[in-house]
Order: sequence, then structure tokens, then C-alpha cells
Amino acid sequence: MAMQEDVTPWARPDWFQEASAWVRAELGHHGITVHGPIRVSRSMPWSAVLSVPTSEGQVYFKAVSPLDPHEPPLLEALARWRPNCLPQFLSVNSERGWVLMRDGGLMLRDTIRSTRDIRSWMPVLPRYAELQMDMGMRVPELLALVVPVRRLSVLPSLYESLLTDVAVLRIDQPLGLTSAQY
Repeated sequence: MAMQEDVTPWARPDWFQEASAWVRAELGHHGITVHGPIRVSRSMPWSAVLSVPTSEGQVYFKAVSPLDPHEPPLLEALARWRPNCLPQFLSVNSERGWVLMRDGGLMLRDTIRSTRDIRSWMPVLPRYAELQMDMGMRVPELLALVVPVRRLSVLPSLYESLLTDVAVLRIDQPLGLTSAQY
């Protein structure tokens, strides 16, 4: 589908080599060397993640969809405002939608899947609430980063709009809704 190619640059045949070269160059600026093959950890329509073994441990590269250009600048700002809430970023290329970061540890979703116990969220929720409250005080700065507005007052219209966007819903396509679900 043409739209998927437009939205997922990582579907291009040369993308992995281009991203890997950028990762190696950026790590080199930090005096870090790659120690093994760079691998695709996750590839979804909205992002791709590469896993990179290095001389300083695991590093991750994330590429975001051109439909979400606000994410790299937002992550960069969050790392400045609340560094205790994010992994350390080594490099950010907002123009390309690329982020290179150190390993942040186990992902909660993986822990919960393996244990089927949501108590892992308990220490995280207060910090997340604090982050949300802090961001409420930074609305002008967030809007300057062109972060999409998702205030409660606009959610109903966004939901209605989403239901009419069959391309985004990917009806009867991989990772999309079935016709019956739609």
C-alpha cells in the first residue's frame, strides 16, 4: 500500500543501512563502539526500534513515523525537564525522527506479560502523575514543540475523526481492524 511506504520509512530497502550508519557515527561521537550485529527489535507502522550491542551496554535506536514529527523534540525536552523519567539520550535527529538512547531497563509491558501482575506499575504511577502535573504547567512550551492537542474537550471530535479515517484504521490489513470490527 502506498500510504504505508510514505508513513514507514523503515520499509525502504536502504533504510536499515542508512539508520545503522547514523547509529555507528553517533556512537563514535560518544566514544562508543558497536560490539555485534544491529538488530530490528520492533517494527510497527508508527515506529521502528533497533537494538545495538555496544562497548557500554545495550543501546536503542528509535525511528518514529513522519506522522509523529513532534516525538523526538518532545523526548529531548522531557529529558531536559525530567531526566529521572527517561533513559539517557545520546543523539536526537528531529528532522529524520531518529533517537538514540541508552538502555532504560525492563519494559513494564514485558514484566506484566510474564508475571500477569500489574503491581509493577505501583512505583511508576506516582512519578507518572508528577510528570503529567509538571507538563500541565508547560503547555505553552509543549504547544511550541507542535505536540498534538489532546485535551479532554477535543477528544470526542478526534475520536469521530479517527473512525472515519479508514486508512489509519488499516481495515483488513496487518495490524489493523477487521471489517467486522470496524
